Amino acid sequence: MERILLPRAPVLLVLRPRAPVLLPRAPVLLLLLLFGRVCCAKVCQGSSNALSLLVTEESHYNNMKKTYENCTTILENLEITHTLQHHDLSFLETIEEVGGYVLIAFNKVDTIPLSRLRLIRGHSLYDEQFSLAVLSNYVYSQEHQNYSSGVRNLQLSNLTEILKGGVRITHNPLLCHVDSIQWWDILDKSADPALVLNHDDLPNSCPKCDGGCVNGSCWAPGPQHCQQFSRLICADQCNHRCHGPGPSDCCHDECAAGCTGPRATHCLACRSFSDDGTCKKTCDWPMDTT
Repeated sequence: MERILLPRAPVLLVLRPRAPVLLPRAPVLLLLLLFGRVCCAKVCQGSSNALSLLVTEESHYNNMKKTYENCTTILENLEITHTLQHHDLSFLETIEEVGGYVLIAFNKVDTIPLSRLRLIRGHSLYDEQFSLAVLSNYVYSQEHQNYSSGVRNLQLSNLTEILKGGVRITHNPLLCHVDSIQWWDILDKSADPALVLNHDDLPNSCPKCDGGCVNGSCWAPGPQHCQQFSRLICADQCNHRCHGPGPSDCCHDECAAGCTGPRATHCLACRSFSDDGTCKKTCDWPMDTT
């Protein structure tokens, strides 16, 4: 297995489990079980509009802001599309976990500020293949014969795991640094996910990553945007992820997106269920079948 033998940057403990499946007669209790201790989180439904434009760009933006503002967990999909250069996307900065896919398409803004997004679960996939799709984010000026605006940075600085599905990044002529990312640290290579990254679409020159970034991998300039590693740096004894290069630094098997220690209570997110902050493979909550 390809490995990067350098320690990753320290991480902040944030427990985030998987999106819930609501069962009859116990919806509130089941939400508490699946999400664990998330007293300060806001769980939002998300959207499934794909590439559709809702009337005008302004009304589309207002609807997007209403859908995602102050959210930390998105149950369905996160779709960032049809933005104009002056649109303020700072409302996306609170999002930490997405249950479905993340779609970033037809945007004219410079930056997509998803710096807290840690985990994409891929319960639903874009084009039946992709958990992360970044498509055609540019404007071409016929008058000046150049690209006048478009996405230049994906600030996915905390993204450490995509549980299911692949990545597609195409037709983004201004987008920097994605070719420096070690995608097999984020994706599960054993599941053979699709990875479509057209290097011919990317700019020839970009600002350099910070000198302290492991393997020269970053999402944007500055030390805060270095890629965080939790798989390729791991010892051979680790099954999934780790918080350092040593054999004792392995995460618990039920952890997703990394950990701060070996126990099921040290996970940054849960692969399956969270029982009051402990990650478990199965749900032990008694169900009312009457």
